[in-house]
Amino acid sequence: MAAKESGFEIVDHTADVAIRGWASSLEALFTSMAQGLFEVIGEDVNITATQTRTLHLEAETREELLHDWLETLNALHQIHHELYTQFDIKIEANRLQATIRGGSLDQASNALGTEVKAVTWHDLAVQDTPEGLNAYVLLDI
Repeated sequence: MAAKESGFEIVDHTADVAIRGWASSLEALFTSMAQGLFEVIGEDVNITATQTRTLHLEAETREELLHDWLETLNALHQIHHELYTQFDIKIEANRLQATIRGGSLDQASNALGTEVKAVTWHDLAVQDTPEGLNAYVLLDI
């Protein structure tokens, strides 16, 4: 069977919003989920990648790692007023090293999408499937 392409979709949820992602590797899945997060936050915002940040995270499970990854990205967005568009991720034994690139919201020509208050634990999942990996996360907006 051919490898499954990476991607994500935004899923409407009662008062919140969810992201469902899929990929053939954990790194590609985390990239898709990050892209989904920033699609919610900065819908149709054009950003030039001028800022680079390096992240190191460690967790007990890949679900915890996904939660911490998205929560860290959201916190960086809120603290530095930046949107991130490029993600170079390496994951080994529930340790994540990533270089992220993005730019200041000051250069954004379009309005932001939705403010994400938190990445929740409700129904958060990372699952192996015959086609690859799937993830689901609910965002508190």
